[in-house]
Amino acid sequence: MTVRVGEGKLEPKRYWDVPFEMRAVNDEREAQEELIQRLKEAVDIRLLAEVPLGEVSERYRLWVRAAGTLRREVTVASPSWTYTGADQAADGVGASFSVEVAQLSDRVGPGHLARIEIDG
Repeated sequence: MTVRVGEGKLEPKRYWDVPFEMRAVNDEREAQEELIQRLKEAVDIRLLAEVPLGEVSERYRLWVRAAGTLRREVTVASPSWTYTGADQAADGVGASFSVEVAQLSDRVGPGHLARIEIDG
């Protein structure tokens, strides 16, 4: 990622576009197995010369909304998060809600938002 200064704020400029599909998974074991498989594939094709992003840590911010109201905001340190039934009940979330996620950067703030609608 390169950074450019425009109109007094820092903006990320994409060097390449990585396809990203956000989807809900009900089976945690299946999600873990898929993540492990994808990570193994990524390591197998990784180039030896990698450009460091210069971030101190990997962090993501998630927002859960239901009926247009923010019900939960959480910051996590991995690209995986489980929204349990107990959490949903505590938040007053029914069968339909949305989850938004953005990767956080110490240099440029939140990245582009990804959003998924859950219609349980």
